[in-house]
Amino acid sequence: MQQNNYNQTPKQPVPPPPLPPKPKYQFRWALFVGAPLVVIFFLWLASNVSPSFDFDDIVGLLQIGRTDNFTRFVALMILGLAFIVIVKLFRKRPGP
Repeated sequence: MQQNNYNQTPKQPVPPPPLPPKPKYQFRWALFVGAPLVVIFFLWLASNVSPSFDFDDIVGLLQIGRTDNFTRFVALMILGLAFIVIVKLFRKRPGP
């Protein structure tokens, strides 16, 4: 017996997915011009303001005996935070 497939429609080829657009590289003015200007502004501001407390005051308030080790630990934390901020700034973000 022969089967008649009159109700079936011919299959259409599946179109390939569209190619993603090429990334557009733009100069980041905020990073190369704005960031140094902000740093210069804060340095100028810091030169004209006298602080109300010192790092030694904080160490004395916390009653830390080994100030050298604590100072190194705080410096390491600041370097770690700076590294994380730099990595987050320069990380490649998935674009829309």
